[in-house]
Amino acid sequence: MAEGPIHPMEPLEEKWTVLMRVRRPESAQIIAGLLDSDLIECELIDKTLSEMPVPVLGTVSYVEIWVPQSREAEARRAIDLAREGNDPCQKCGHLSSPGEPVCEYCGVTL
Repeated sequence: MAEGPIHPMEPLEEKWTVLMRVRRPESAQIIAGLLDSDLIECELIDKTLSEMPVPVLGTVSYVEIWVPQSREAEARRAIDLAREGNDPCQKCGHLSSPGEPVCEYCGVTL
C-alpha cells in the first residue's frame, strides 16, 4: 500500500510586491486601513533616512506599502475606487490625492 511522503512539504511563501510609495506616514496608515477593510493584507515599511540632514529628508523619505503579489491588482482597484473623481497620472495612470505635487506611485511630477 502506497503511503504519503515521510516529510510533508512546507507551504510555499507568497511573494510580495510594492504597491505604492507615499511621503506621509499618515497617508500610508489610511491606505492600510482601506486595504484591511477589503481583507487585503499589507505591510508598511518606513524608508525614512533619519541620519540625513533635514533639507534632504523631503526628497528621500517615504513609506512603502507592500501587498501579496497575487492581490496587487485587487489592491490597486480598491485604492482607485476610493479616489474616484481624481485625475490619473499621465505616466502610470495611478490616481493621486488632489493637490499632490508628485504621483504617489511612480514619483513623476503632476
